Amino acid sequence: MMMKSAMTAMADVSVDALTEEYRRVRGDDADAVWAAEAACELCERWHVDVDRACRVLEEQCTTFRAIIADADLEDIDSEDVYEAKAGAKTGNAGFRHGASLNEMFGDPKAWAFGRVEEWREEGIDAFAYERPESMRNVTVTALKASAPVYVVFWLLMLASGWSSMTWSLALVPFPVMSGDSSTLWSGDGLFPLRDLFMPFVIVLMIGLARTVYRRVLRNISHMLAVVTVGVLAVVAGLGGAMLSEWLLPPARVNAAWMLLLAAVWALSGWVVARLWREPSRRSRLSESSPFVDDATWIRDVGRLLRERGDITDGAARRICDEAEAFSARSGSDLVAEFGTPAEYAHRFRETSVRARREMAGCVATVMLLTLIMGLALLAIVGGQWHGSLVPVGVQGVFYVMAVVAMIDSVRRYRHAAILAKR
Repeated sequence: MMMKSAMTAMADVSVDALTEEYRRVRGDDADAVWAAEAACELCERWHVDVDRACRVLEEQCTTFRAIIADADLEDIDSEDVYEAKAGAKTGNAGFRHGASLNEMFGDPKAWAFGRVEEWREEGIDAFAYERPESMRNVTVTALKASAPVYVVFWLLMLASGWSSMTWSLALVPFPVMSGDSSTLWSGDGLFPLRDLFMPFVIVLMIGLARTVYRRVLRNISHMLAVVTVGVLAVVAGLGGAMLSEWLLPPARVNAAWMLLLAAVWALSGWVVARLWREPSRRSRLSESSPFVDDATWIRDVGRLLRERGDITDGAARRICDEAEAFSARSGSDLVAEFGTPAEYAHRFRETSVRARREMAGCVATVMLLTLIMGLALLAIVGGQWHGSLVPVGVQGVFYVMAVVAMIDSVRRYRHAAILAKR
């Protein structure tokens, strides 16, 4: 692929192509790693729009290329270039040879943080926070994600019954058998028909819960979003259990049905994605329009602030009230005073609220699942449950993953709190 012109940065340049451009400048893989980490920091940590991230990375690559090639710098920010040169020189060694991009432009996290701060101070709308998924995307994602989940369940069933399960039970789907005494982990290669669709339902409900949370958070409040998701989880859990008992007969199937369903879900995901086209999103032109009335401006700013996830409901209301009061005193329109809703909502520095919410959600989820699995383990040890839905080995893996998840959430919260204080 031909290298793009330095002064014609295109928004459609992919991150992969940009990292390759960084590597080609002097053939150093470490430069591509720096670019990839910077892109990840911009898009994942700071929620920068992908097009904006690509443009700023390509502009930085232009500066990098000019430094290395010692090219004509008339059209490039000379201050940026000479500062990079000064920081890259070490002793008598030329900056072209030994200096890393960390020495030239700073480490990726600091560099990305600097760009974000510049955009916020200048009121540039460079951010794209997570939006609720459509029902089409939720369905397609659940179908595609269920396929590997079923394969994992099949492998775990093989592991739990490797000494007694035959290859025919593992690989050939038999017709439904009578009886309902086995559980998913009974070790004989048979399990209740009602458990066959459980993984898909769980994956689908996780997707629905996420999109419902995002919609209620954006349009109303965080507290109501949490309550809504909790009610949805309880209703779906009880409703799913009752429907499976009512609709499905007391019968058993063999482990091979897991493989068959994995193929069915993968094929269904591909077919549904081809036939059910993504609906065109209603353009949110008002969020970036300089021609909106004050009521629309207040509504959109409130939505965008809540959508960020790092602004509390009370802070969002206070920001909107203060802006409205200031505009009323000055006698000017809100958009004329503060810019478009998107520019104003994204001007505020990120706080640690999002990380704190994620940490609280992680801890609550782990505690709930630990309680459920702990009760199941006690029932097994006490002889009250001869066939556990979750074997001891799987529980051990869960506890390890739970500890890792909690440690990671605490670490991200501490990092966010430190950044918020800068």
